[in-house]
Amino acid sequence: MKTIRIMLAILLSVSCSIQHPVNNKIVGRVYGEDFERTFPYKSIPVLLAGAYIQIIPSNKTGYLTDSLGYFKIENLTKKKYHLRVSFVGWESRDTTIVLRVHSTDSLNILLPFSYNKEAYSLQQAQKEIRSGHPLLFGITETIQLDQFTTAVFWKKYKVNFVVYEKELIQKGVQNLEAPLDILLRFNEEIFNYLDQTFGEEWQKEAPAGILGLEDWEKGPTAVKIKEK
Repeated sequence: MKTIRIMLAILLSVSCSIQHPVNNKIVGRVYGEDFERTFPYKSIPVLLAGAYIQIIPSNKTGYLTDSLGYFKIENLTKKKYHLRVSFVGWESRDTTIVLRVHSTDSLNILLPFSYNKEAYSLQQAQKEIRSGHPLLFGITETIQLDQFTTAVFWKKYKVNFVVYEKELIQKGVQNLEAPLDILLRFNEEIFNYLDQTFGEEWQKEAPAGILGLEDWEKGPTAVKIKEK
C-alpha cells in the first residue's frame, strides 16, 4: 500500500509538471525617450544598456539588459506576470503579460524622459507670474549669448530667464531639462501674461532666441498638451 501511495504521488507530480511546464520565457528590448541634438529637438528612442527588469512581487534579483538593450527571462510557468522596468534618468514603467504553454512573449518597452513635471507645469508658470518675476526659456547660438543675457528687456519687464546654447546641446554637453513642447507651453503662459500687462510692445524689445516667440508674434497658438 505504501508503494502504491508513493507511485501516485510521483504520477501527480509528473502530471502537474506537464500541465505547468517551466519552459516559457519573456524576451524584449528596452528603449529610453531622448531627443535629437538639433532643432526642433524631436523625440527619438535610444537603446538602454543596463536597464533593470524586475518581476513584481518577487524577492529574487532582477534582470539587466545587455549592450544592445535586450533582456531574457527564462524558466517561467504559465501565468500572469507584472514587470517593472527602470533606468536612471528615465521614468519607470510597469507592464503585465500573460504566459501560456510553451510561449515566448516579446516586449518592446519605451521609458519616458524623466523631468520635474511640477517645475515646468502651467501652475508653476502662474506662480512665477504672481511672484512678479516670470521665467522664460531660450535657446541661442554661443556667439549671440551675451546679446541675449544682457538685453535691457529682462530688467525692464522683470523677467528671469534660462538659456541653452545650440552648440552645447549638439555636442551633448547641455540637455533640455524638459521636452521642448513643455518648455514652449510654459513660455506661452508667460507670453499671455506679458500681452495682457504690456500689450504687444514687449515683443519688439525681446531678444532673439526666446522659445516660441516668433510663432507667438504671428498670433497666439497655444500648444494644447494634457497635463501629465
